[in-house]
Amino acid sequence: MNDSFDDRARQALFDSVHVPHGLEERLLAFLANQSDPANPSDQLHPSIRRERPHRQNRRRLVVASLVGLACVASVIGLVRFMLHQPMDQSAVVAELREVDAKLGPWKQMSEFTEQEQYPVPQPLRSHVHVSQWQAVTSGKLGAGVVFQVQGRGVAARLFAFNSAARRVVLVDSVPQQPNESNASGQTVSMGVWEAGDRVYGLAVDGGTAEYNRLVWIGVAAR
Repeated sequence: MNDSFDDRARQALFDSVHVPHGLEERLLAFLANQSDPANPSDQLHPSIRRERPHRQNRRRLVVASLVGLACVASVIGLVRFMLHQPMDQSAVVAELREVDAKLGPWKQMSEFTEQEQYPVPQPLRSHVHVSQWQAVTSGKLGAGVVFQVQGRGVAARLFAFNSAARRVVLVDSVPQQPNESNASGQTVSMGVWEAGDRVYGLAVDGGTAEYNRLVWIGVAAR
């Protein structure tokens, strides 16, 4: 009885006021739902029921997008952190060993025009002869050069990179104790250091004795 009266009252209200037909149906459905909170949502106007799944889908899409953006930001932050981590001695040695293993054809020094940019450092300058060179690229150290050098009967390769391309934590002079490796039966001793704004690496064909013979000024030439 009361429900019938309420329905007539609502209809009389809309009959006394001009309301567009579509809006009238929606408002009647909304009022019916509000008057009985227990009414299930499927009693709403069909257009309202259709909008609800769309709204839920939009919410899910927004949440998924935010989660995706958060994941991308995390990955970018991790990559930046790794790229800005300073390289220590072992990391530089490992990087130069990879570069040393992939050297290409050598060029004559007459073709080299960057002597001022990549000078031979002390204490090698006084007794080491530079015969050839080539440009090299390191994934972690950037672009640089490598020289084929010889002195005191010892052959070696001298690498030079711009340290501004990557932060490094190295000693500021030729290290006394090289890092030895033995690949394919060939011993190579390598020392790395930083001088000015350059990272240097010296790869000597031989063990520690050959390395020291080439490096130290106090060692007599043989």
